[in-house]
Formats: sequence, C-alpha cells, structure tokens
Amino acid sequence: MVRQEVTPGARAPRLYYGWIVALACLPITMVNGGVFFSFGIFFKPIAADFAWSRGQVSLVYTALLLSYAPGAILSGRVADRYGPRGVLVATGVLMGARLVSGSQAQGLGWLLLSYSLVGLGVSATLVVPSAVVQRWFMRRRGLALGAVAGGVGFGTMVFSPLAHFLVSSYGWRSALLVLGIVLGAMVVAGASVMLHGPEKKGLRAFGAESDSTVRVALPTAPRRNMTTAQAIRTATFAKLMAINIISQLPGYFLLTHLVPYATDRGISPGAAAGAMGLMGLFNVLGRITLGAMAERIGWMKALSLSAFACVLTTLWLMGVSELWMLYVYVMAYGFFWGGRLPPLMGSVGYFFGTASLAELIGITLAGSLVVGASAPFVAGLVFDRTGSYFPVLIASVVLFGAGGVFALLLKPPRSQPPAPAPSPRQAQGPTPPE
Repeated sequence: MVRQEVTPGARAPRLYYGWIVALACLPITMVNGGVFFSFGIFFKPIAADFAWSRGQVSLVYTALLLSYAPGAILSGRVADRYGPRGVLVATGVLMGARLVSGSQAQGLGWLLLSYSLVGLGVSATLVVPSAVVQRWFMRRRGLALGAVAGGVGFGTMVFSPLAHFLVSSYGWRSALLVLGIVLGAMVVAGASVMLHGPEKKGLRAFGAESDSTVRVALPTAPRRNMTTAQAIRTATFAKLMAINIISQLPGYFLLTHLVPYATDRGISPGAAAGAMGLMGLFNVLGRITLGAMAERIGWMKALSLSAFACVLTTLWLMGVSELWMLYVYVMAYGFFWGGRLPPLMGSVGYFFGTASLAELIGITLAGSLVVGASAPFVAGLVFDRTGSYFPVLIASVVLFGAGGVFALLLKPPRSQPPAPAPSPRQAQGPTPPE
C-alpha cells in the first residue's frame, strides 16, 4: 500500500502522498454528512419554535438541495481548472458562516436563505474530494474512493448524536451556531494539504503502468478521457443521471423524515438520533466494502446491489414499531444506501476519464438534487394531508427497484464523440491547478 510510483530517477518516499490526500478528504466529507444527516434532529424543534407544519420545515431542506445542485457544478468546474484548495477554503467559510447566520433566524425566509447558501458551500465537500482521490489512484481506486466517501457516514455517526445533545441541552439555535463554526473549520483544515493530482508532486497515480515499472495488472477499462461537452452528449451519461435520480429520491425523503417517522412510532427522540448515528457507522462500512467490491464485480453491478438491498430495507421500515427494529433497519439501510456512492462516483471516472471529472460528478449529483429537492416537501405534504408516510414508502420501494434494474442494463459509451471547436481562451489552455 505504501510503495510509491515515481518518475524515473526520483527518490521514492516511504508513504505515497495520495494516501495523505485521501486522509485530508475525510474531515471534508464528514462535513457533508454532518450537514445533511443532522437536519432531521432540528426538524421538530424548529417546527415547534415557529409553529410550522412539516411541509414548511421541509422547504428548508428543499432549499438546501436546490442550491447544492448549481454549487456542485460550479465547484467541480472551478476545481478542475484551478485546483481544489481555493475552492474548498471558500466554500468552507461560506457554509460555516451561513449556518451561524441560520441560528439567528426569525422567520421562514431567513432560514430558507441561510440554508440556500449553506447548500452552495457544502456542495464542494463531496464533489471535489471524490474527483481528487480518483486522480491519485488507479489501483486501489475503489478502496480509496470508498474510504473518502465513508467520511460522509462517519460525519453522520459523529454529528447526529452531537446535534441531539446540543439541541436538547442548549436549544436548536445554539446547536446550529456550534456546528457552523466546527464544520467550517474542518473544511478549511482538510483543504490545506489538498493537491489536484500526483503530477504536482512529480508522481504517477498509484498503480499506474509505466515503462520502468509495471507492478500490477489493472482491470480492463475504457481508454477515454472526455471533456464535459463530449461526455454529456453520450447516451451513457444521460442514463447514468437517470439512474442516480430515481435511486436518490427515496434517500432525500428518509434523510429528512426518518427521525419524525421514528418518533411517530413511539421511539424517543434521543433513541432516534442515536439510530441516525448508528446509520452513519454502517454507512462508512458500506462505502468501504462496496467501493472495494466494485473494482472486482463492476461499478454498475455494485450500484444495482445497493438499490435492490434498499428495496428490502424499506419494506422492513414499514413494519418498524420498536427500537430494535429501527436499529436493524438503520444498520442494513446505512450499509447499502451508503455503499451506493463509491460505485456511482467511480463509474463516472470509469466511463469518461478524469479530464473533467469533478465537473461531471457535480452535474451527475446536481441532476438528482434538482429533482430530489421536491422529495422532502412532497413527503411532508403527504403526511400533512394523510397523517401517514405509507404512500411515500411504497413509492420509495418502486424507485429503488427501478434504479437497480436500470443499473444492470447500463453500458459504457461506444466511442468518444468529437469535441466542439475550442474558444480562443480554451485554446490557450487552463491555468495550472494546485
């Protein structure tokens, strides 16, 4: 693991710097989980404080998702061109400052604005690390990507119980203030050692073949390195986005409404928050396991496995009435739903290469976010009208199943389409990234 691929004549260090980059990605992706998975802890306290319906509170999470989408594309594009460090520092400061601002909200409009800007900031915390780590690894890419994506689950495991403690002890406003400061600082700290790719250290990607050293047999992969314009014109990219959209919709519902759903079933708020933390732990295990497995069985087969397992766990959730049943659910669902992310991110690099990888990942995520932003509000509205989440759970089963089927049918693009004529500025080439 620690052997170094270097240019001829260079002295090999003991530890490959890509593992340091991967380690630095962890606090950044932890922030992503801290923001997304902790919102359910704030759901009922905010509703009670302002006397809002569940549909109104869900609008705040919808605002987060809608702003995340353009932020993911923009941060990916800028990181591809100029490097990840500056993008992450700027977005970390923005996200932390707006969470602090949200703690002072006096009405729905204020909270909507704060979480909209939080979404712009937090968007970079998954898109950029997922692209950077793939540039550093050819061999062990699935493992490295799974470990980095596992930071989202680890963030859930840490910040869901912390958010519950802070909310129950000091109120939701103080809790949001503390989280804003801590999460913003974590992104800035992780960005301090981030580098765009191994060439900035005079290195090759881990496991890369070269004339002077061929140590591993890499799995067969398409020899493509498409630009964004080339990739988005392929049928494969459109189908991959569709798979992500229909598989993600149930996830957005559950992220927002799982704690309220559990407490409606007679489970205490503290136990429900603890279950979210446990979900984070199994989220980490799922991402590492399915990330490593995807290199052997194929990215799309691993993604399909995740979707079909989520069908079964959602059926189980419909019958949850006791704490032990909720814990079984969060362990299984956390493992398989969390495990879908490395195959999804890895398939983008596998199908289209790394030339515009961060932007392509951003576009892939943005598509599901734009559509999925309605899921929390619709679920809240369904509950307000019917007094039950059952119709939404049935829809979740159908969507997860369809995503699994379509993933099995997806094939790589047959050929690389010609790129459009470059503009004068593009012809000069991009500014070298950090």
